Amino acid sequence: MGAAMIGDLEKDILTGTITKTAISKLKVATIREELRKRGLDDKGLKGDLVVRFYEAALAPPEQPPTPLPKQEKAPREQLEQQHEEEARSNRVSSKSTTRASEGRGGRKGNRREAGRKGSQRHAERDNSNSTGMEIVFLGTSSGSPTPTRNVTSIAFRLEKTTYLFDCGEGTQRQLHKAGVRPSRISKIFITHLHGDHCFGIAGAICAISNSRRDLASKSGRADESALHIYGPPGIFQLVRVQLEVSQTHVAMPVVVHELVSNGPGDGSSTRPQTVGDQGNRRGRSQIYYSKVTSKTEQPDRHSLATDGAFRLGLLRQWDCQWMCFHFRGGGTGRPVVKFGVVRGREGEGKWPLVEDEDGVCVHAAHLEHKVECFGYAIQERDSPGMLQPDRCKALGLPAGKAYAQLKEGLAVTAPNGRVIQPDEVVGPPRPGRRAIILGDTCDPWMITSSAMQADVIVHEATFHEGHRNMAVKAGHSTAHMAGLFAHNIQASALILTHFSARYDGYQDAAEEEDSFLPQKALKDFDFSIDGLVQEARHAFHGKKVMAAHDFFRYQIPRREAPQLVARAGSSEESHLE
Repeated sequence: MGAAMIGDLEKDILTGTITKTAISKLKVATIREELRKRGLDDKGLKGDLVVRFYEAALAPPEQPPTPLPKQEKAPREQLEQQHEEEARSNRVSSKSTTRASEGRGGRKGNRREAGRKGSQRHAERDNSNSTGMEIVFLGTSSGSPTPTRNVTSIAFRLEKTTYLFDCGEGTQRQLHKAGVRPSRISKIFITHLHGDHCFGIAGAICAISNSRRDLASKSGRADESALHIYGPPGIFQLVRVQLEVSQTHVAMPVVVHELVSNGPGDGSSTRPQTVGDQGNRRGRSQIYYSKVTSKTEQPDRHSLATDGAFRLGLLRQWDCQWMCFHFRGGGTGRPVVKFGVVRGREGEGKWPLVEDEDGVCVHAAHLEHKVECFGYAIQERDSPGMLQPDRCKALGLPAGKAYAQLKEGLAVTAPNGRVIQPDEVVGPPRPGRRAIILGDTCDPWMITSSAMQADVIVHEATFHEGHRNMAVKAGHSTAHMAGLFAHNIQASALILTHFSARYDGYQDAAEEEDSFLPQKALKDFDFSIDGLVQEARHAFHGKKVMAAHDFFRYQIPRREAPQLVARAGSSEESHLE
C-alpha cells in the first residue's frame, strides 16, 4: 500500500469512516514504517501496532512529532474525556445514545497513569448521584482480570445506601478507586459461586468494616447495623471459612442468606442463627445464617408470549447439540426440576429479598448457567403524584397543611365548604424505575416477568455471535443474545459487560509477522468491543446500548409522571391524561 493510500486511511480514521479493522489489513512492515516516520515505537505484536497507529492518526496532522510517551498519552486522555462526557450525558438525559467502551492502546505505564488520574476523577464524583439511582461498574472482565478490566462487580448506589452485586477478587481496591464509600454498603448480592464473581467477598467485608470504624472514630457514632449477603447455597460456607480461618474481626454482624429451592414455597426467610464469633473477644464479629425459600408465581400471558418469542428466536439460530433450554426443538415443554426448583410453564420461582429499603424492593430469579445462578430485579416504589397548587386555589383551597393531607391521599374540606378529593388536585403517581442485573447466563427466561419494561438491563456479552456455540456450551451469552432479550422485555437501555479478554486486544495476535494465520488471530480483533455494541444494537432494533468499562457510571433517569389535564380556570370536571 502506497503513501497516498496511507494518507487516505488517516483521513478516513479522522472522519470516523474507518475502524481499526481496516488498519489491521495492512502488512506489519507497512505499519512499522509509518510508526517510525512519526517517531513512535515500532516493536510489538501486530495488534499493538494497529492500536498505536490508530491513536497516532487521531492526533492533529499539524502537531509536530514528540517523544513516545506524549504521543501515546494524548489519545488516551481523549478517550478518558469522552468517557466522562458520556457519563455526564447519562446524568442529564436518557435520550442520547451513549457508547462507552474501554480505552485501548498505550503502554502499560500510561495505562497505570491514566488509571490513577481516572480514579481521582471518579472519587470526586462520588456525591453526584443526582437521580438517586446510579450503577457503578467496578469490574467488567470475564474469568480473569486484564490490564484494564477487573473481574465482575457492580455497585448500585441509592440515596441512602449502596448495594454490591458480585464481588470478584480485587473488588475492595476497585471500590476505593471508584470513590464508592464502603461504609455505605449494606447488602451484597452474589449471582453465582464461580471465582470471578465471589473470590473478593472477604476483602470487601474487611473494607466495609474498616470504613465503618474510620467513620465511627470521626463522628463518635458506630454503625453496628448488619451487613447482609445473599447468594446461592454454599455462599455461607464460603464466607464463614474465609473469616474464621483468617481470624478476621469485623465491626458489624454479617448475615448470610442462602437462596434455597426446596420446591414451591411462600418466599419466607428463616430467622438468622448465630454460628460463631471467630475468636473476637468483644463478640461483635458474629456470622449469622438464614435461608430464603422461593415463591412460585404464575407468569402473565404477556410474559409467556415474550419469553416464547425470545426462545423461539434463539432456537432458529443455535445448533441443537448446544441447547441448554429445558425444552428443545420438538420437545413437550413440560416443567422440569433443576437445582431443586420446578421450572417451566406451571410457574416460576422468585426470591423476595428486600422489601422497601430506601424506596426499593429486590428479588431474585434463576438464570440458566453451568452452576446455580441468579439474576436480580431492583424495583423502585412509585412516587406520590405532583400536587397542583393552581388547581387547589381554583377550588377554593389556600396553601396550608391541607396540601400535605391531599398528597397523603386524604380528602379535605375547603373554607367554602367544598370537599376536595386527592385525585382532583394530585396527579397520578410517578412510576418507579426498574433495573435488572443478570449473572452469567445463556438463557435468562426465568426473570422475564420481573424484567418487563426495565429502565436498564445489565447483561453479559462474553462472546460475539460467531462464537454462539461456544457461548451456549459454556453457559454464556453473545452480544446478539443480550440485545435480543433486551428487545423482548422492552427495556429502555442495555449495558453490556463480562467481556472475554480476547476483545480487549491482548490476545489478538500470536506472532509479530504476517505468517500468524490472520483468519484465526484477527477474527476476534475484527469483533472488538465496538463490534459487540453494534451486534447488540442490531438485535435491540437500534435502541440504546452501552459497553461498560471499569468505573463506568450510569445514572438511571427518573420516569416522567402523568399530569392532570385540568388547570386553574377550567371546569371542576377534571380527568387524567
